[in-house]
Amino acid sequence: MAKIYFLRRTSTLALRQRKAALVRRLGVPDNLLRASYVEGFTTCGKPNCACGRGQRHGPFYYLTANLSPGHITKLQLKTPAQ
Repeated sequence: MAKIYFLRRTSTLALRQRKAALVRRLGVPDNLLRASYVEGFTTCGKPNCACGRGQRHGPFYYLTANLSPGHITKLQLKTPAQ
């Protein structure tokens, strides 16, 4: 049976320590990269372009990685397989 924790009046330090303990129990590798794979479409803004009538440019593929708080890297990929 799962243990129920009451976190209402728990300090930030205690919550961080609990998170670290849970991550250790899960066995998450240290080199795990938090990232998202995104398919995007854009418009160029040129008045005579088809994107102004609804047919947008793309798809473009991106890998967006969260390296640390406030440090996000966005890489454009050439194909979906990359």
